Amino acid sequence: MRTKVYHIVSIAVTVGFVAVALLCFPNALGRLVESFRDLGLSVALYFASLFGFPDAVHATVTEFPDYSFLSLFGSGKAPDVAISATFDGFAAQWVSYWQTFISLDNVAAYFTSFPTVLNVILIVFVFTLPAILLLFLLFRRMVLVYKCGQEKSNNLYY
Repeated sequence: MRTKVYHIVSIAVTVGFVAVALLCFPNALGRLVESFRDLGLSVALYFASLFGFPDAVHATVTEFPDYSFLSLFGSGKAPDVAISATFDGFAAQWVSYWQTFISLDNVAAYFTSFPTVLNVILIVFVFTLPAILLLFLLFRRMVLVYKCGQEKSNNLYY
C-alpha cells in the first residue's frame, strides 16, 4: 500500500513539473513533439536498414524543424529558427558569432566577474565541507555499528 502511494505521488509530481514547463515555455511543446518524432524515425530507420529496406524511411536530421502541427494545439506561430538555410548566410552568422563572443568587452567582463564567482564557490565549499565530512563520519559510524551488530562484537574500531 505504501509503495502505491509513493508511485502516485511521484507521478503527480512529474505531471506537475511537465505542466509547469509547458505553461512557462509553450514553444517547447513543438520541440518535444519533434524530438519524439525524430527518435521514432531514427529507430524505424535503424530497423529498416537492419532488415534490408534502407529507403523505406526518410531521416529528418538534415531538415529544419516543421512546426505545422502546432496549429492543432491552438498556436499557429512556430519558433524562429536561428540558423540560416544557406551556407553563405551560415558563414556570415558564424563570423558574427565569434566576433561577438571573443571581443574585448566580453573578455574584460569575464575576468572582472571571475574573482566574484570564485569567491562564491569558495564560500560554498567552506560551508559545505564540514557538513559533508560530518555526514561521512556518521555514515561510517553507522556502518561500523551495523557490522558490530551482525558479528556480535563490541569492538567498533577494527
